[in-house]
Amino acid sequence: MEPSRKKTSTTTRKKKKREKGKEPARPGSPADDVRLTKQKRKKKEATPVNVADDLRTARELWMREESANANRDDPMLAQLRGEGSERRTPPQAAPMPFADPPMDNPMQTGVQRMVASARDLMDIKALQELRPDFYGTLTPNQVWALVVAERKGQLQREEALRESEARLRKLNETFGTHYRSEHLPAILRSLRERRLATNFFLSIPPGGNRDGVVAGATLLDLLIADDEGLFRNVWETGTSQASANLRTRGGVEERFGYAFALKRTDGTPLKFIGGGDGAFAREPVGPPLDEDDTSDAAVYRRRLQAEFPNYLKPGEMPKYAAAVGASQAFGVSARYGSSVVYWKRDIDWRTTRTPGDSWSVDFLQSAVSFVGADHPESVFAYTELDIARLAAAEATGFEFDEEQAAKVERDGANLSAYVEAQIHGDLSWRDVDKVVLNYGVFGGIKGDVVVTYEDVERDAEKLRAFARKAGYDFTVEIGRKYVRPEDDEKT
Repeated sequence: MEPSRKKTSTTTRKKKKREKGKEPARPGSPADDVRLTKQKRKKKEATPVNVADDLRTARELWMREESANANRDDPMLAQLRGEGSERRTPPQAAPMPFADPPMDNPMQTGVQRMVASARDLMDIKALQELRPDFYGTLTPNQVWALVVAERKGQLQREEALRESEARLRKLNETFGTHYRSEHLPAILRSLRERRLATNFFLSIPPGGNRDGVVAGATLLDLLIADDEGLFRNVWETGTSQASANLRTRGGVEERFGYAFALKRTDGTPLKFIGGGDGAFAREPVGPPLDEDDTSDAAVYRRRLQAEFPNYLKPGEMPKYAAAVGASQAFGVSARYGSSVVYWKRDIDWRTTRTPGDSWSVDFLQSAVSFVGADHPESVFAYTELDIARLAAAEATGFEFDEEQAAKVERDGANLSAYVEAQIHGDLSWRDVDKVVLNYGVFGGIKGDVVVTYEDVERDAEKLRAFARKAGYDFTVEIGRKYVRPEDDEKT
């Protein structure tokens, strides 16, 4: 006779399952509330976009799919896996145009190849398929700019960290500060987390600070009137608050990976230091296509022309901002504009950096040192000393630089130098977080620019009405009066 077994009630079994997490808690119970909260949080938090991580994942998925149906001995597949030898690797084709920079960088190891290869194009495609909501919103050239900037950051990371240590010692020697190497991680983290901002003179015509023109529609009126609500680049507008020299800008943006998009027709590839000499196709290159020819070949050529136009698409080029610290009350630099537009952090994933102005004659601050946003060590190592000093002071609560704290209190940390940021992809009013309208007498590139308190009150009302009507969520603030250092000394 079998020994009797103690029966377990259904209620007891359910209780044990709930305790072990095998059965959902009853609706309305405290455990259910906690679980729902976790589910909502998990659903709300999207995986952050990180080019390095995403590229690794995309390549693994792509390789897995390709290798499943491919011959394992295929030399091209072996090369993509990073394997192979000279015997198995297919012979290399002739070098692609613009592949090698015309000048050597003594601080950079390796070759800065800025034109995408066949393998790079597959990486771009894999990224766009992996996260279509992000990379799929950009053109292949824009994705390539992010990829090549990330690779450059990785390439020079170790050297940049050594140079960052040296930069701390330089700050101590020059300004009598007392930073130690253990402060560096906090400084780099603070530099990476800086906000992106762009300065504008909204109350005068575009480029008025550069050429002295004060009559005509203001920049704010033109921005508000844009049918698509976009902030456009100099290729689209023909004007800029800085330089509108497209010959030089083209050389800079080739360095950012846009050589294929720019369609150079003349001049030295990648050249910008000392003045660019480039010319870029603004109209279709080659003989016009005969619209009356209905042959299969002609139809095919016209389709290719429509799908892959062989002339520059202005809107594809980057837009510009700068990474500014919380102490910089006047944004990037007051010479570029009285008003400061702060961009939402949502766009941060599709931005890159240079330690200074990408046109800089200082080799290591220019487009040559272009890196991904997740490489602040390259920025800190090579940026202007004043920028490095402010970044270090902000990251450590000004504990080691009281003189810098006093300067910030006095003039809002207005600096002439800046850490340039390049924004890849469209930029619209929906990407604006806040607009701060400052006033005073600003030193334009050509003469003074006077922005009165009445000007900013009028512009603030325009912006608020525009935001309400269009449904934008940015805020508008009237900032502070700007006093130029030379004027402050006279009073």
